[in-house]
This record gives sequence, C-alpha cells and structure tokens, in this order.
Amino acid sequence: MTAGHVFEKLFLCGETEAAEAAQQMSPDYVIDLRAEAEQPLQGAVSKEGTVSFALINGGPTPLDEMKRAIAFTAEAVKNNKSAVLH
Repeated sequence: MTAGHVFEKLFLCGETEAAEAAQQMSPDYVIDLRAEAEQPLQGAVSKEGTVSFALINGGPTPLDEMKRAIAFTAEAVKNNKSAVLH
C-alpha cells in the first residue's frame, strides 16, 4: 500500500466540513473522533455508517482508544474503503 493510496481513501476535516465532504465523496465510513459526540454528525452520511472514537477531548487520549481508531482506519484502507475523518 502506498501513501498515495491512503490519501485517495481518507479525508480529514473539521466538524463543520464533514457533512459537505461526506456528501461530495460518498465515503464508505464517517469516522467521528470527537469525544463529546453523543450522536453522529447530522448530514455526514456514508455507505456503511458512522464509527466513533473518543480521541479529541481536550485532554490526554487513552492509548487503547487511539489504537482502536488506528486499527479500524488501517483495516478500512486495506480493504479499499474510503472514509471522512472529523
């Protein structure tokens, strides 16, 4: 897998851009990294749904949560899936 392949499959943006990016890209997943998120971001639609990881919380990120997020994202790219991360 090349860096180019990774960059073709993943799009990283802020919360305010996520819905528009998802509508334009039609990704397989929306990966929500906000710890405070109680529900998926409205309008950020994907083919296989939203997956949430509590990483951005204004404090230290638990290592196990970061590992889960990395493993999920890496597996998605490995399986030729696309994702919008916010």
